[in-house]
Amino acid sequence: MRPQKISLSFALFVLALMLVPSFLNAQGIKVADGLTIDGQIRERTEFDGRDFNSDTDLIERSYLRTRLGLKFTRIENTKIYLQFQDSRNLGTNSGGLTNDDNLGVHQAYIKFMIPGMEGGWLQLGRFEAKYGRERVIGAVGWSNVGRTFDGLRFGYDGGFLSFDMFLLKIVERGFGTPARAGDHHLYGLYTRWLKNHLHVFGLLDYDHQESFPGSDEPSLARYTVGTYYHRTTRSGFDVALDLAYQGGEFDRINVDKISAYMIATEMGYTFINSDAKPRFAAGVDITSGDDGTDASELNTYNNLYYTGHAFRGYMDLFVENPFAGLLDIFGRMSLTPTDKWWFGFDFHYFRTMEEYLILTEPIGDNTSNAV
Repeated sequence: MRPQKISLSFALFVLALMLVPSFLNAQGIKVADGLTIDGQIRERTEFDGRDFNSDTDLIERSYLRTRLGLKFTRIENTKIYLQFQDSRNLGTNSGGLTNDDNLGVHQAYIKFMIPGMEGGWLQLGRFEAKYGRERVIGAVGWSNVGRTFDGLRFGYDGGFLSFDMFLLKIVERGFGTPARAGDHHLYGLYTRWLKNHLHVFGLLDYDHQESFPGSDEPSLARYTVGTYYHRTTRSGFDVALDLAYQGGEFDRINVDKISAYMIATEMGYTFINSDAKPRFAAGVDITSGDDGTDASELNTYNNLYYTGHAFRGYMDLFVENPFAGLLDIFGRMSLTPTDKWWFGFDFHYFRTMEEYLILTEPIGDNTSNAV
């Protein structure tokens, strides 16, 4: 490794200690009766060497994400939330005399608590959606922008059972497009059982756009059914398991039947009697792939709307699932010396699930450090 890379790698570690996210107050500050504000300012600097070429310099880039939220609760059984966001790449339009368009609305929704139905609620607008470990649907908090959905949700929060039913719009084609274009929606039912330890869900990713001119068939009708289970014992053992199966049809002009699966599990142990709370864990993340021999069936699992950065290593080498699928075997350890400090080390071993061209050997590994 070149001396410059060693120096920059050390500088990156130092920056990781210094550039800790700065929160104005994530929980909110009450400024008036029925009005609470919250905010966040986060700066992140990265040194990127993912070309794996020791003869080239690392690429440096910096991001700044600023959020300001307003929560109104003056109306009985009603919550209105507005969250403004400015996301920018530092150095872009810096020192110039022109405006930029980085400022936008990250969340804007109204949530009603249904009278006469304790625990029942209805939410409409733009909002973050996070379920389970976010292996299927997540907000991608690491992103400089983050993911939100436009739509509506109806839910119930109970002791033994909780659930969300939702209709989310993925693509709107009602402006300046032919009437037959159709929109892309995500329909779902997400249930939580046994004090939230067991989750069972079903999703329908449905694109109403015709698969080819004159067709009444949609270009995508993919369903995903799955479950998520997690448990932590008093002795320090923990386990998490995600399972999902996808079926349906994709691009019906080619009659591509979908048959794919995902398995992601992790088991760990925390030394709870130690002040630093060391944790050691291992797991596997498997997504099915397609070998390309049968054009009538698609076996590549689609990661849908998951929080990619939380899985498959912090280098984000495989955020999108390869056509041939992916096997990720990983181990990790972490320390939590205080409530505000956490140190982690991960190692990932990758290979495709199916043969990819002439590649049958492992496709790489990823070592991640986090503070």
